[in-house]
Amino acid sequence: MKEEIDNLKAVELAAMYDKCYLSTREQVEFFGDMLSRIQRELETRELSEVSAEKLFAMYAHFWREAQHALPTITFRDEEEVRADELQRNSLGDATVENQKRISG
Repeated sequence: MKEEIDNLKAVELAAMYDKCYLSTREQVEFFGDMLSRIQRELETRELSEVSAEKLFAMYAHFWREAQHALPTITFRDEEEVRADELQRNSLGDATVENQKRISG
């Protein structure tokens, strides 16, 4: 019974990680799509038009927002990946232990 509860909690924690990942992925897609749309529109405009200035401002704004909101991509070796997994697992174990103390 204890193992089943621990497994359910681990599944719930994994789902929370997945939700965070999807949220980040949606942000990446949104900013990428918006920047592409603005850039395509800019390519059809004459630079002397006032609205082109506004489009440049929009492009710069979305570029800054994307840089701020999107995660930095870093590549790790196998040892770093294992260390992160161990840390996540220990955090999950600590969460389970805290929940046991609270409900206990």
